[in-house]
Parts: sequence; structure tokens; C-alpha cells
Amino acid sequence: MATSTLDRRSIAGGSGMRKSTDGFLNYLSVEKGASANTVAAYRNDLQQLADFIRSRPGAKGWQSLDRATIQDFILHLKERGYTETSVARKVAAVRSFFTFLSAEVAEGG
Repeated sequence: MATSTLDRRSIAGGSGMRKSTDGFLNYLSVEKGASANTVAAYRNDLQQLADFIRSRPGAKGWQSLDRATIQDFILHLKERGYTETSVARKVAAVRSFFTFLSAEVAEGG
């Protein structure tokens, strides 16, 4: 999940974070046929991650994400009382999102 494989210019910054997230959620809905509930859950999961990243000193959007940040995010969720199942779903959402971003970058999008 490290961002080293991604074009960091295309996914950086606050509005870049929103644009990337919106593109992914649209992809889930339109191309993958995900239910409204699934899209809403993924939106919430990615928003939580974005808020967590922004709360960190020196954060620069998605480009601030690395393995340590994901681990910290998981610990943060556990400290807030999320169940293992909920944490696993959030991690799956993040993994799917970054797989989408990697494909978009590879396609020149």
C-alpha cells in the first residue's frame, strides 16, 4: 500500500484527495455495480482515513500515506473501539482504493 508506486502529484492535497475519492466511489457505483450501502460505507472509511492523515503534522494528502501511517490508523481505530471486522472492512476499502489509484495512474488517468 505504499504510495511509491503511485504518481504522487495526481493524488496529493485536499482537493486532490476528494477528487480521487469521488472518482473511486463513482467507479464502485457505476462500473462495479456496488450497492448504495457499500458506497456509503467506503465513503465513510476513506473519509476517516483522510481525516486521520490530515490530523498528522506535515501531512500532504494521500502522498503522506505509508505503511506506518496505515498501521497507526489501524491502532487508532482499535483504540476507538472498532471491532476486528470493522477494521478489516476499512482496510479492505483502503486497499481497493489504492488498487484503483494505481490502475488509474498506469492508464494515464
